[in-house]
Amino acid sequence: MATSASEIKHWPRWITASVVKHYADLPRGDMEFKYMVEHRTDADVQQVSLMEVRMEGPILNNPSKDYWLVGLEVNILVQTLIDTNMYKHMTDVGLVADMFDTCINLYKYGTGADDDDSQFGELSLGRGDAGDQINIRRFGQIDEDVPLVFSTLVGDFQTCFSF
Repeated sequence: MATSASEIKHWPRWITASVVKHYADLPRGDMEFKYMVEHRTDADVQQVSLMEVRMEGPILNNPSKDYWLVGLEVNILVQTLIDTNMYKHMTDVGLVADMFDTCINLYKYGTGADDDDSQFGELSLGRGDAGDQINIRRFGQIDEDVPLVFSTLVGDFQTCFSF
């Protein structure tokens, strides 16, 4: 696992692609909902249960020469179609919470000259006082005419590089 100063320009793309692939490749088990990635549109998502992976960052911090701190917030939206099971949404939220691994491997995904699919690092869940915390934020049913309930699950990941 290695990266270099000349590859910093690729980190945002590689990190994003690694997180998207990480969650896409996880086993779904009992999940009965569609997987989506932020900014992707699909006309038939208005009336289905889904999980949508979204990210804030990466945040690249260079506190000293040749040392980089990298942070990323992973935010997964859970949308559940309301049915007769009043606990269905929280069951879906629990299944997604279980998908928050404490580590996400980072790979050089892409089609460019520097993209060789090799691992160059890993993101670890937890940073600062929050530890390995996953924050669940329930929004409930937003529109009374649309039978959907919503929650988000948020985890902060971090890594560091030195060269």
